[in-house]
Formats: sequence, C-alpha cells, structure tokens
Amino acid sequence: MKRNTTVGAGFLVLAVMALSFMIRFVPTQSVAKDINPYLTAALLQLIVFMIPSLIYTMLRFSSRTPSLRLRLPKVRHLFFIIASIAVIVLGSTLINFGMFAIIGDSYQSSSASAQALGTGENAIGGLYAVIAFAIVPAVCEEYLFRGVVCAEFECVGVGAAVFFSTVLFSMAHFSLMRLPVYLFSGAVLAFVMYVTRSVIASMIVHTATNSVALFFESFVYKVVNRQGVVIFIFIAAALFFIFAAAALGEAEKIYRRYALEGEKPDYRLPKKERVGLIEAILCPPVLFTAVFFIVTSFAF
Repeated sequence: MKRNTTVGAGFLVLAVMALSFMIRFVPTQSVAKDINPYLTAALLQLIVFMIPSLIYTMLRFSSRTPSLRLRLPKVRHLFFIIASIAVIVLGSTLINFGMFAIIGDSYQSSSASAQALGTGENAIGGLYAVIAFAIVPAVCEEYLFRGVVCAEFECVGVGAAVFFSTVLFSMAHFSLMRLPVYLFSGAVLAFVMYVTRSVIASMIVHTATNSVALFFESFVYKVVNRQGVVIFIFIAAALFFIFAAAALGEAEKIYRRYALEGEKPDYRLPKKERVGLIEAILCPPVLFTAVFFIVTSFAF
C-alpha cells in the first residue's frame, strides 16, 4: 500500500522552522541568567530540533528504526569522510568568496561564525563554542534532515530524498544570502550519508566543517584581504577538485565492495508503493515551509 510519508516529514520540518524562528525573539539573557551562554545556545537547539524529531521518531519509526541509519561508519570509510570534509570546506570557501565579491561586507557579517557568541579567549571557551556551535547543531540537523527527512522522502526515490533534505536543510537556516553554501553542504552531507549508509558519518563531517567555519572563516578573510584573493582562489579550487576526485573515487570503491558483499540498497521500494515527485512537491506542508522561509527571509 502506498504511503505518502512526505506529509509527516514536511510538518515536522515546518514545526522545527517555526520554533527556530520564534526562539530568535527570546533574549538569551532572560532564558538563563545564571547559565553559561554556550550551554543555553546548545539547550535551545536541542529543544527546537531534537525534541520534535525524537517525538516524530517515536510515532513513525518505532518498528523501523534501521531506516534512520543510526550506525557507526566503518573504518574503511575514513578516507572518504576526510575527503568529504575537505570538499565541503573548500567548496563552501569558494562559494563564500564568490558571494562576497557580489554582495560585499554584508555577506561576511552574515556568516555563522560572525553571529556566534565567539570562540572564547581560552581553551574552555573554545570547547564550549565547539559544543554549542559545531557538535550540537551537527547532531541535531543530521538526525532530522539526513535521518528522518531522507528516510521519509525515499518513498519518492533516493534522488528526491537527497533533493528535499538538502532544500529543507538550507531553508531551515533562514539566510537567502548563504543559501548557495547550505545547498552545496546539504547535498554533500546527503551523499556522505548514502555512501556510508550512516547518519553518524554525516554528523562527523558536519561537526568538522562547522568547527573549521567557527575558528578559521574570519581568519581566512583577513589573510586573503592582505595577501590577495587570486592566488588563494586558484589554490582552493585546485585542492577542491583534487579532494572531490578522491571522494568520488572512494565512493566508487565503497559501492563496489557493497556489490561484492551482496549488500543491497535499503531505500528501494516496489513501484506500486512509490509516491510521485509532483505529489511530493505539491505536498501542503512542504509548500508551507517554502512560503514560510521566503516570507521570513524577506520580512526580517
């Protein structure tokens, strides 16, 4: 029997986005005057992203939790994971500089690292920053978008699951200026999850790229402004293509091993159980989520 699971996933993302948007109007100081601000930020992300996702999981995945792929990546996936981290870091950097050249200083000030509370002046402050702005967001967002959303949109097809998880992930960040970066990162993270068949692998990649952005993004802007952008872009582009080729080569080896070991994909549904792409696109909660993103991005 055909089940359009995109409806439930769409409502979940819409609810998370609504909570995420509303929480912006709550002064951090009034939420927790005596609590470390980094801890407050981490707790708010857990409340907004993780609690709705876990409730949804309990209701929808009680009998099919393997669909979420909450398994550790294998040792043989390590080089692919490292190459994927480099691909996202370098690709995002190139996109950032392209957007910076078009938009200017307002784009740099919109960065996640610029909006963060800071990395702190000591090791403890840096550790808090990593937890609040790298680890917690990565775990929460990957569980929702590469775990739940991908699993639910596989009723349309794996290509649709990658597309919708990427687009919804990008919209959940409420930034039109940085949308290209989030689209690129989301697509690579979905690729990582499907190649390794592990959401934890995409969490690792996401955490690493968040950490790099948190500590080094503003530093890169300063260095490039002093030393010149042309040579930097040339080196970054060359490294990007090298690591992209390495990641694709490793992915091919991983899939070849799956075939040799007889591990079949776990996302293929019989044709009679699939949902049409148009039906998924016109799914009301998905459309409402897109409208919500556009309205809030332009109005605020």
